[in-house]
Amino acid sequence: MRRDLTIRPVAPSHAALSISFTYPDPSKARWVVRTLVTKFTEQNVEERTRAEESVDPKAIEIARYKLGGNLLVLDPASLPQEPHTPNRLSIALAGFGAGFLLGAVTLHFRRHTLSQGNAGGLAASSFTPSK
Repeated sequence: MRRDLTIRPVAPSHAALSISFTYPDPSKARWVVRTLVTKFTEQNVEERTRAEESVDPKAIEIARYKLGGNLLVLDPASLPQEPHTPNRLSIALAGFGAGFLLGAVTLHFRRHTLSQGNAGGLAASSFTPSK
């Protein structure tokens, strides 16, 4: 079973993140993404609270600059419009093509060996029992 979790920046110049999770059960995949977003948001709020409780004004300024604003969900977790995998048509076409190619190669070698009078590359011998 394949599970893919991807967290990457949307653009290098922005602080936006894209979270993607692939799992056979769509509702579980949506739950995982929502849980991750919730954890990121909670961690951001906790860091801001800790910085604001500090007495050093320079620490507060640095923390505000580092944390920026609170997290904002731009596009909530959603189900894909079509399945990610497997692409059954491409698998069937690849199997058909491989079978056709294997059959053509086999036919070519069979005709080639039969035209030389040698069946399968084995020497032909006859055996006649004596009476």
